[in-house]
Amino acid sequence: MDALRREINSQNEWYNRFEGILERHSGQIGDLIQGLAIEIKAREKGEDSLSRAISDYTAQMKSIEKGMNWLKGAAWVISGLLALIGIPIMVAWILKMLKLT
Repeated sequence: MDALRREINSQNEWYNRFEGILERHSGQIGDLIQGLAIEIKAREKGEDSLSRAISDYTAQMKSIEKGMNWLKGAAWVISGLLALIGIPIMVAWILKMLKLT
């Protein structure tokens, strides 16, 4: 009877230790799941911030591109005016210099 009682007590102790280990394991899994949920939220928030930054950058680049296109058009107009006005003046000056010599 004593041997049987020791065997039952030994099994009960083993079961209690095993149950404690399972409870700690379940707690660790719960902590991991909670940590993963926090990480997911943090990454989503970071991705939102990144998307906003990219959108703002794209808007700024479009604004700069618009300004550059305006400057390019203005440069073409100025160079056209200079060509229309400057070339006849240069030709007249060259012809005058050739007649003097």
